[in-house]
Amino acid sequence: MDDPRKTAQEYLKRGTATLDQLWARYWGNGGSAGPVEFEAYLYAAQDPPAQELEILGWAVTEIITDLPG
Repeated sequence: MDDPRKTAQEYLKRGTATLDQLWARYWGNGGSAGPVEFEAYLYAAQDPPAQELEILGWAVTEIITDLPG
């Protein structure tokens, strides 16, 4: 996954996940940003450290894994 922010944005747009669900998975994987800062990361209003992007990638992967089908 090149940039997990794009995939996360697509999930939010489609309704596959909510911002709260995505943030909870990110936080559960060790992310350090609060909900507001996390949203800023997602929409590139703020550049996250590389480690935070990696953790976001893990959260996105978990969402993919949990999809029915």
